[in-house]
Amino acid sequence: TRRLQALRDIDQAILAAESPEEIATATLRRAREIMLFHRASVSVVDWEAERAQVLATRQEDETLAGGTTIPLDDFFLTDALRAGEADTIDDLAARSSSGVAETVKDLGVRSVLCLPMMDDEELLGLLQIGRTRPQAFTDEDRRVGTELADHLAIALRQAHLRQRVETRTTALEQANDRLAHQTQRLQTLRDIDQAILAAESPEEIATEAIRRVRSILPYESATVTVTDWEAGTAHVLAAADNVLAAPSTLPLDEVYLSDTLRAGDTEVLSVEAYEPVPEAEARMQEMGLQSILCVPMVVEEQVIGVVHVGRTQPEAFADEDRRVGRELADHMAIALRQSQLLEEVQAQRERLEERVQERTEELESFTYSVSHDLRTPLRAIDGYTRILREDHADQLDEEGRRLLDVVHESTQTMGTLIDDLLTLSRLGRHEMNRVPIDMQALAQETIDEVRRAHATEAVTFDLAALPAAAGDRSMIRHVFSNLLANAVKFTQTESDPRVEVSGEVRDGKRVFVVRDNGVGFDPDRADALFGVFERAHEADDFEGTGVGLAIVDRIVRRHNGRVWAKGKEGEGASFFFALPSPDTETP
Repeated sequence: TRRLQALRDIDQAILAAESPEEIATATLRRAREIMLFHRASVSVVDWEAERAQVLATRQEDETLAGGTTIPLDDFFLTDALRAGEADTIDDLAARSSSGVAETVKDLGVRSVLCLPMMDDEELLGLLQIGRTRPQAFTDEDRRVGTELADHLAIALRQAHLRQRVETRTTALEQANDRLAHQTQRLQTLRDIDQAILAAESPEEIATEAIRRVRSILPYESATVTVTDWEAGTAHVLAAADNVLAAPSTLPLDEVYLSDTLRAGDTEVLSVEAYEPVPEAEARMQEMGLQSILCVPMVVEEQVIGVVHVGRTQPEAFADEDRRVGRELADHMAIALRQSQLLEEVQAQRERLEERVQERTEELESFTYSVSHDLRTPLRAIDGYTRILREDHADQLDEEGRRLLDVVHESTQTMGTLIDDLLTLSRLGRHEMNRVPIDMQALAQETIDEVRRAHATEAVTFDLAALPAAAGDRSMIRHVFSNLLANAVKFTQTESDPRVEVSGEVRDGKRVFVVRDNGVGFDPDRADALFGVFERAHEADDFEGTGVGLAIVDRIVRRHNGRVWAKGKEGEGASFFFALPSPDTETP
């Protein structure tokens, strides 16, 4: 999901950029969100001048920064890269190198992933990703890098076209019509990009794209179809002025897919070419189409669908039309693939959430059942212990009476633990009643309650002004109660025990803290304190079950907030919890 969002952010940055340098810089600034690297650069190749120019780099120093030119003889260009295939340098240290390679190696780079940026079959330049260890790149890195390079290639191609249009507008009056068309084409492709980014589903993506492309690629009929090769079906995502409705699904044998299209190449067909597929031929004749531009949408060398654009004149499509169709199909292929991946991720996340919910409910039900069933034998143990102590104490020696006291104390501890577990399990079932809360009044009520329940005459409570919040009042009362009881317990060895309660509004959230000057805790265990049965100190030193802070954490998370703790051994402890703004809806 992060990868898809990062690619969307990169697309937005590319769309906002004007020059190749700005495009490359904006892309590299965000590329770390989807692919880790020590150094990255974008370079374009000038074949006539036999040199490469660095558009942008991403590293801590300015070595080989944007604007640097490199002779092609000193630039890493293998036959695979010239053919449009990614290549790697597994270990710079293992190669005899000089010039640029030596400079890059001195920057700490050991392995380099080189990704070609192609314009049809011509190499525009390279996106190079460097890491500090040898053989650092996986097949997944290649796939992610290739996708990023494809985005860059499209953007740079458009930037070069845009620059060409802008520089020739004033000088070539005879090319005004063509330049105007190019400008309109680029603007339309930008509009299509914007519409694609705003669309939510594959159907919306396809519909917005073919609606807008009509201004630069006129047609009498158009469709966008995705193919499911395993199921043997073609799904029509969008249709304009076509006998086919969208969305709809057809068997593949009713759709004309030539070997050329299956291989990922564009072709223009006459209606006669559809004779092998009578159903498709009948549709063409019904619409009166004479020329059909067929552009495959290709992702990672796999055809995922076809854009069909039809006209009623024979041989109606020029090379410029083919280029526009190709660019449209490239944009749509990437967008549709991202949409499909996003839908798959969303579906998987929903399935995981359902499974987590089921497991949570099972666990809470189990905890409640076990805790409830434990009470009966526990009462029996405690009752028989009391009978022995009251009716048969004279038959027991001092050690026997001590052991009975141990049993009695253990049953009391066990009872408290069961109560805490029941409270924890009920939190998952409790229906939240979200209301405005006067946190100042609630904190004071809880302090008074803690004073009555514990011997706190020596403890000084300092309650500062607290901001109002919103939530389930009884549940937030549990939070204050557990934190204040903890503070009292861990200050009982202090000569001047103090407990402070304060709060503030921070970035829209309501942040509250209960601070004490007690025994504190090891700061390395701060995160672990909120787990069930986690204790900061030995059970013999301080009473408790290790469930109270877990209850606090569960309640605050149900309010879409968070808890954390700070402290040092012998220097007291501070327990924080943050609640969303009262205006925020809490699930």
